[in-house]
Amino acid sequence: MSSPLRAVIADDSALYRAVLTRAFSSIEGVEVVAQASNGAEAVDLVKRFSPDLLTLDLNMPKLDGLGTLRALRDARIVCEVIIVSSETRQGASATMEALQLGAVDFITKPAEESSAVSSEVLGNELRRQMAAIRLRRDRRQLREPSAANTPKIPARAPSVSIPLPVEPTIRLVPEIIAIGVSTGGPAALPQLLGGLPAKLGAPIVLVQHMPPLFTASLAESLAKKCPLRVEEGHNGQLVSSGCVYIAPGGHHMKVKRAFNNSVRLEISDEPPENHCRPAVDVLFRSVAQEYGGRVIAVILTGMGNDGVAGLRVLKGLGARVIAQDEASCTVFGMPQEAIRAAVVDVVLPLNRIADALVSAIHPNGY
Repeated sequence: MSSPLRAVIADDSALYRAVLTRAFSSIEGVEVVAQASNGAEAVDLVKRFSPDLLTLDLNMPKLDGLGTLRALRDARIVCEVIIVSSETRQGASATMEALQLGAVDFITKPAEESSAVSSEVLGNELRRQMAAIRLRRDRRQLREPSAANTPKIPARAPSVSIPLPVEPTIRLVPEIIAIGVSTGGPAALPQLLGGLPAKLGAPIVLVQHMPPLFTASLAESLAKKCPLRVEEGHNGQLVSSGCVYIAPGGHHMKVKRAFNNSVRLEISDEPPENHCRPAVDVLFRSVAQEYGGRVIAVILTGMGNDGVAGLRVLKGLGARVIAQDEASCTVFGMPQEAIRAAVVDVVLPLNRIADALVSAIHPNGY
């Protein structure tokens, strides 16, 4: 049995530190080793206790959450950070920056008057996170060399592309790129989209698992970091080449072709799929229906198996599928499930996916 996960809680509210402590107490195999009331104290405690994870409030005295993340990054301290933030427009923007600074995920503070109810809600959210963190910690420990081994052996093999056996098929030039991503997406997407040219020659539709408000902040942040136009999608919006459309949090997004062959977005409140709304599967199925095999789909870092069912449909029509490799993923869940389902053509490190997309859209060069 693996050792307990060690957690540090950082929040300027004594009440909320108690709420989080109670939430962690409901999760087997997690031990809260320290609490901090500000960011400076949090950095000191992380250095002292070397915890597996830190829950971090963004609004704290002395050193706020973003400053704490920068301090941990500059000190090269390895500790998984989960943001526990308020669901406000300002909080969403700060949370997005935190995720791009290295936080692995975020949880919105429940709007519950009862601290007991808040603890229960947070416990349910954190339980899923803890399982993923424990898996990553155990894998990391297996890769790390023991003290008895020579330190010259790397802890992780370098990222390489892994071509997978697929049945030969006639390759159609893609007319659209469809992307599914979850945990780790806000850090991965700037690198991927930033590597694409402004004159890409195809639209991009994207599902990032996030609640309302946060996807708008993600779109705003990405628009500043990549040459493409990036927007949160809205109902009836015309899908245009060279633009990235992000599914709005809390809603499914589909594409729909009109009688004049134009394609527009369709935003809906249909029931969640795979416990997700927006769901990658919903988007992928609609892309398959409207574009057939003239699609290149990308499945990136994230927990769960959302996207696999949609990829089966796309692959059956001749679409190409790229999965992000384990070494560059924050969480290898979604890509791994797609690989296991044999619906992936090639596995690539994140820093090579943009070039692969450009080559697919422009097989003969510009």
